[in-house]
Amino acid sequence: MAQLQSKQWLFKAFALLSIMLLLHLFAPSVSFAAQTKGSIAGQVTDTNGDKIKGAVVKVTVGVLPVLDISNGAGKYSLSNLNPGTYSVTASASGYASKTITGVVVTAGKETTLNIQLSALGVITGKVTDTSGKPVIGALVTDSNGNTVITNLRGIYTLKDLNPGTYPIQASALGHVPSGANNVIVTEGHTTTYDIQLGIDNADPVTKYHFEPIYGTIGSKQYVKGFHVSLQASDGAGGSGVLTLKYRINGSLLWKTYDGEFDIMANTTHKVEYFAVDNAGNTESVNVMDLDKGTFKGAGAY
Repeated sequence: MAQLQSKQWLFKAFALLSIMLLLHLFAPSVSFAAQTKGSIAGQVTDTNGDKIKGAVVKVTVGVLPVLDISNGAGKYSLSNLNPGTYSVTASASGYASKTITGVVVTAGKETTLNIQLSALGVITGKVTDTSGKPVIGALVTDSNGNTVITNLRGIYTLKDLNPGTYPIQASALGHVPSGANNVIVTEGHTTTYDIQLGIDNADPVTKYHFEPIYGTIGSKQYVKGFHVSLQASDGAGGSGVLTLKYRINGSLLWKTYDGEFDIMANTTHKVEYFAVDNAGNTESVNVMDLDKGTFKGAGAY
């Protein structure tokens, strides 16, 4: 019995010593691990000092982001970061994103970084024709390429714009495009800019010009073809020519005219061309039937 109690005592003592040894070995490593990492923490506010809830604040470590979402007090914390220099990005709905570079993290310390975001602005207005009627379905575009469509009252709204100066352009079928280059957006405010579009229901007109291409047979000279130039116009007060297309011998492919082309007497049978203006008006196709010697269109210049 005494021998059994002695063995139990030895077993308990051994177990206690083992636990103490493990604690001795493990505790310093935990402390060391904590001391090798750092963190970034702070508050996200707007330019008036109001707290922003729900802002996403992040850094990228390797290929993975470390992020946090600001709470009701605008507070965030990015923890367990290796010592080094980071770029911190904060974003929130209705605000311009902001990236702060050169944020230093030190082992065992918390780096305080308060972030201030600027509220985005809005441009809105009404698109009308020269009689004051709303233009429904007009396309309104800003310099960032954002495009919106006017509603049944001719109203458009461009949202989430950084403060600055914007060119704004409106266009619609049957109208002359119009806009401005200096619409100013201020932080957190709505700028009103109304646009009036002139009416353009007239088709563009295209004319042609021939320059002969000569050949010779013996001592005799003859015309073997022509250099063809096309010239499209949209008239005074028109919306301007958008594109000019042509094709030869009824090809399925309409080419965009970008300079003179040649037609030859022995190979060219028909030439067709037309222009489209910025208001969407399309010219009737001009047709040169060289085999029949007929022409339908606006004529020469």
